[in-house]
Amino acid sequence: MCLPITITAGITAITTLSLQS
Repeated sequence: MCLPITITAGITAITTLSLQS
């Protein structure tokens, strides 16, 4: 099991914050 969940969550969080800004 080598799913990049951490990377995906990080990108999602950054994208969400960027869009909300």
